[in-house]
Amino acid sequence: LAELPLLLAERHGLTRPARHAVELEEPLGRLLGWPAPAGFWEAEILPARSVEYQTAWLDRLFAESDLLWLGCGPKLATLAFPDLLDLLRTESAAPEPPLPANGRYPFDDLLAGTDSRTLNDALWASAWAGLVSNDSFSALRHGAATDFTLPRLDESRRPSRSRWRASRPSGGNWYRLPAVEPPPDALDALERDKDRVRLVIERWGVLCRELLARELP
Repeated sequence: LAELPLLLAERHGLTRPARHAVELEEPLGRLLGWPAPAGFWEAEILPARSVEYQTAWLDRLFAESDLLWLGCGPKLATLAFPDLLDLLRTESAAPEPPLPANGRYPFDDLLAGTDSRTLNDALWASAWAGLVSNDSFSALRHGAATDFTLPRLDESRRPSRSRWRASRPSGGNWYRLPAVEPPPDALDALERDKDRVRLVIERWGVLCRELLARELP
């Protein structure tokens, strides 16, 4: 038991911090599907696994791979690849997302018929329900910095370009994630559960109740 913390630290790259984006792939791969407060990814989790973490590293991984971020509860997010989505999500009763079923759309293209604050709130509500995402991590980064809200413009003051920029979420294109498909039969459901077990075993190497309590349901 005394050696367990060091075992976990070594498995997660805390004893061999990454020096560039490529070296971040292995420790980041162990965290796929693990939920954390959205702002913690770049404030705590990735810096702990890097010599000197740079936001450009994660932006590069998003640009060069199918890596995506997935909302998994209010202001909670994880990182994943598309083939893991069926393992990490359940059917949601959230309202219909405020964007078309196909395609990727910058924020301004979705503004027709609504205002920035209403659209922003609707997009994040859909994101936390696991229904939509953004193809850039900068949207999550900017959202965490502003608590996922938009400031109200003070109409008594003269507008400026910087204030207009502050009233828009930053960067990327929003898109719908594929719908959750239930397993067609009991055998497929069992195989999906096996894949979930493999995912957490790959993450921790050894399982106990305390570690599983920090996983998605």
